[in-house]
Amino acid sequence: MKKYLLGIIAIALLFIVPSKVLAAVYDIGQSDLEEALANPNTVTAKGIKYVPSGTPGVSGKYEFGANTYNFSEDIDFEGIGAVIKAGESETTFNLNGKTLTVSIEAYDGKFTVTGEGTLEPDEGNVLEGRNSSEVVIENGTFTGSMAFRDDSSLTINSGTFAVTGWNAALYLENSGNTIINAGTFSANSASTIYHNAGNLTINGGTFTSIHDWGIGTSSQGKLTINAGKFTGGMAGLSVTNLETEILLKGGTYIATGHVSEFDGQTHIQGGISVEGGTENLIKSFVAEGYTYSPKAIVTVIGNEVANTQSEIGVVRIYTILEGDNQTAGDDNLVIVASGDKDDLVTVLMDGEEIPTDYYSVEPDHTKLTVKTKYLATLDAGEHTLRFVYVDGYADATLTIPENYNPSTLDNIGTYMTIALISSLGIIGTILLNKKTLKAN
Repeated sequence: MKKYLLGIIAIALLFIVPSKVLAAVYDIGQSDLEEALANPNTVTAKGIKYVPSGTPGVSGKYEFGANTYNFSEDIDFEGIGAVIKAGESETTFNLNGKTLTVSIEAYDGKFTVTGEGTLEPDEGNVLEGRNSSEVVIENGTFTGSMAFRDDSSLTINSGTFAVTGWNAALYLENSGNTIINAGTFSANSASTIYHNAGNLTINGGTFTSIHDWGIGTSSQGKLTINAGKFTGGMAGLSVTNLETEILLKGGTYIATGHVSEFDGQTHIQGGISVEGGTENLIKSFVAEGYTYSPKAIVTVIGNEVANTQSEIGVVRIYTILEGDNQTAGDDNLVIVASGDKDDLVTVLMDGEEIPTDYYSVEPDHTKLTVKTKYLATLDAGEHTLRFVYVDGYADATLTIPENYNPSTLDNIGTYMTIALISSLGIIGTILLNKKTLKAN
């Protein structure tokens, strides 16, 4: 009876709980598009459907369902766009190193691009996100603009995004959450990214615009930058909406200056530019525990820019947990900083690198031991020791007293060894003499 009831329940669940359809995997070539085009409104054996537009002179679209499409050759879509309709599932384009000439619209579901190939635009943008779709770019080269709207989301893990003319590599228009973990973005006369809406988080990458901004934001959303290099002719980062919530926890922002083709003069705004803002406002963008570090000052005399490069760095400030404000004594100096030992790049004393023979590093944050024989080479007075990490630094202060000479203490082990050997030699000589006397 019990087995009978379990069987009935199992059958009922098949109707109540929808089963997940496993995505098929198809190898796609140019002939597969031609087949879909020849049979409109019909899903082909490889999961492609051509849908005519219904308007004379206007091309239709190829619809791709929730499958994995492995492209086996370079394909030109010949002016017919591709629409991704994954529903509540996922569509994957595996480019396999091939080049697709196409304009893609991610309409719904999840769309993943992988395979280290190239997407170049056929007409308009090379890729658009719409209708709350979720797009993930694992890698590849994109030679056209991308645009995201309708609360669509985007994650970029790697890739090259290069555009020319007055185009940006990425437009975020009424988009949802965008996360950039890595990638190389370049533009000519426009910003690499226009952040007009939604939340944008950048964890790394390089963003270079020859004439404009490395990245520009006018969003009422949030911009968080944890790392990356942003270079622009006008500014590394440009903020044109004071309502944008900005949090900087890293990154380098460089303005190189560019000569305008309209007036022949050099124009530059600064590493970070805020329309209607001040330097104090820029500093307010920097997260607690980090610091704003201008490396160059822009000097403008009339319309001439004397210094055509301005660089601003945002780095993390680590703390000294133990051993700050010490005075050198008889023992080696021990200082503990809050950073991770594995992230330590080097150790500086007054801006000069300390030779590794003179110190050792242990875990438990970063436990640094500086040998007295190095401290003895420093002049009397106050010195600054800096732990340099991959994303920041920590500074400690130490003092060398007058007539500091710990050399006898450094070599005490050597002297004890010499004394021990001498003592053993003397004892050996005495025992040898006694043995000789007895023999006689």
